[in-house]
Amino acid sequence: MLNLAFLGLGLILCVLLVLKLDTAEVGLRLRQVGWGFAGLMLLFVLGALVSTAAWRSTIDPARSRARFLDLLVAFWAGSAVNAVTAGGTFGEVFRGTLIRDKVDSEEIVASLVIFNFMGYVSMLLFNLLGPLLCLILLDLPFRVVALVFVLSLAFFLPSGLLYFLLRRGAAGIVVGVIRRLPLVRLRDPAGLLEKAHRIDRCIADFRIRRPRQFAAAVAWFAVARFVQAADYLVLLPALVSGRSLLWLGLVALLIHSTSQLLSWALTFIPSQVGVAEGKTALLFRLLGFDPVVGLTLEIVRHLRAVIGIALGLLLGWIAVLLRHRASARERQGGVYLVPGCQGPSR
Repeated sequence: MLNLAFLGLGLILCVLLVLKLDTAEVGLRLRQVGWGFAGLMLLFVLGALVSTAAWRSTIDPARSRARFLDLLVAFWAGSAVNAVTAGGTFGEVFRGTLIRDKVDSEEIVASLVIFNFMGYVSMLLFNLLGPLLCLILLDLPFRVVALVFVLSLAFFLPSGLLYFLLRRGAAGIVVGVIRRLPLVRLRDPAGLLEKAHRIDRCIADFRIRRPRQFAAAVAWFAVARFVQAADYLVLLPALVSGRSLLWLGLVALLIHSTSQLLSWALTFIPSQVGVAEGKTALLFRLLGFDPVVGLTLEIVRHLRAVIGIALGLLLGWIAVLLRHRASARERQGGVYLVPGCQGPSR
């Protein structure tokens, strides 16, 4: 209910922004996007493929039977669940559920922790690139761009804490805290703690035991960040005229950095509906540009997100349905009639 309430407030804010900034002008800008929307959809699919490749690089192949397609479906479906829920945690559980019969349970948890941590750090580093290059190469309002840069630096503080916890054994720490809660009774606390320690070892040993996979993951994450920022580069040429490709690319990086900061700060709002539109419109106004362009960028990206989320939820539903059917066939295949008996035996 809380998610729906925030989503409703975001939609109201989006409608108010459209009305305030001139509905006819927004409609004209949306028509200008044209075939750029098809490019946006291709980038969405490409981003899913690249992110799946990054996740696959964090999984020990000796403990996995999952195909790339299995991981792609799990990643896409999990991303869709994260988009419609606050906090971005339910989708990770769903991803693990979809591949639990193909990857060891400890490896699933370890790979998802590594994937999310490396993704977070790569975003932090990439977020610095846009404002830094804009400060050096473009004549934009210094205070606005510098503020984005400083805020990007500030988000490195929680990453340091996360790294410290991972090195100390985050899973073991979490289980230890849960064991001490007064109203919680674990069925097998010692076994759960041992499993947590195995997960911690998988996380700690990833870079040392599998350096090639670690390097591949770093490369895939770098590509994923550029693919995400390319969203704005695909749309800006249709909405902003008379600017060089370098200018458009640097502004696209700046918008991407600002959007990422907002998504971290307002993770409790599903997909940042309404807030993202207001943020980019405000950023364009502060930079001295037409705020309608900023609003249009986010409206188009949210339209693309709705299609991507629908496809992801559909893929997840199909995957769950296939799992249930496979389980039913296994149960039926394990039941047979023994001659001389009146009932089925296994």
